[in-house]
Amino acid sequence: MIEEKDGMKMLELAIIGGGPAGYTAAIYAKRGGVDFILFNDGIAGGQISTTSHLENYPGIPEPISGMEFSQRLVKHAENLGFEAEQSLIEKLEVDENGITLTDEDDEVYRVGMVILATGAVSRPLPIEGAASYVGRGLSYCATCDGNFYRNRDVVVVGGGDTGLEEALYLSRLCRKVYLIHRRHEFRAVKILQWRVAADPNIEVLLPNVPHRVIGESNVEGLEIKNVETGELRTLEVTGIFSALGVVPNSELVKGICDLNNGGYVITDQRMFTSNKRILAAGDVVASPLRQVSVGVGHGAIAAEQARLWIDEHCNIDALRKHKS
Repeated sequence: MIEEKDGMKMLELAIIGGGPAGYTAAIYAKRGGVDFILFNDGIAGGQISTTSHLENYPGIPEPISGMEFSQRLVKHAENLGFEAEQSLIEKLEVDENGITLTDEDDEVYRVGMVILATGAVSRPLPIEGAASYVGRGLSYCATCDGNFYRNRDVVVVGGGDTGLEEALYLSRLCRKVYLIHRRHEFRAVKILQWRVAADPNIEVLLPNVPHRVIGESNVEGLEIKNVETGELRTLEVTGIFSALGVVPNSELVKGICDLNNGGYVITDQRMFTSNKRILAAGDVVASPLRQVSVGVGHGAIAAEQARLWIDEHCNIDALRKHKS
């Protein structure tokens, strides 16, 4: 139950982020009897909701769409009797007695602990002026926008799992898919590389980087540059799909928790950050692997460790003694 005093809502735990890590933490918190709230400021599932196929999650033998997986997360929550609060947390302040959260509507929450599961966002295409083409030929999600490019020529930029998955998805819709990457070899898993090599609709151009977007109001082409020879080539495409990795959503705890050079939150094996009241889970964490299964594991560990810490240290009376 949420207790309110002087316009402030007080709970034992706040989980920030509605992806697999956040929902898993909420499921474990609910089952553990923790008084919590789950905040989500976007589509349930986060990045996984934009993935065309999820096919490496244990216990789901047949590939399912990221959107379907996300819907299952919501259904699981509903079955347990809770739902996410659609709200963006804009400010997080820690004092000796607890944490104060303020959302975009200036609603204030007082909590004993936070599990940060804010994930990551796509890295912008590194071309001057590229942002002006978003929604007008530049996309960061093939499953979201691919249908708009049926029977057209497009280019995918990226050499990781996401880049190759995007190219394979688009090859079923588009007339031609160019795939460029700055190195001679892809970083993606071998099975994806084999599929790309076997797809007659995908033309791989290595080693190249995007150089200039062509077009006035909409994308009409992409000029690419060979990183070894400097040679420029223009691809006549109407769609550019960027898959250059992600940037962690860790601004909320910058200066509060230790981050690595990439901005990812550093945790110990129990998912505690350098601040004793904040744990982190999922793609925002400094981890050697960022997958749904990893995020789910993080979320489960974080929720259980939060419950144990709350049982030992946290009570509502202490939360009332916050610093204004």
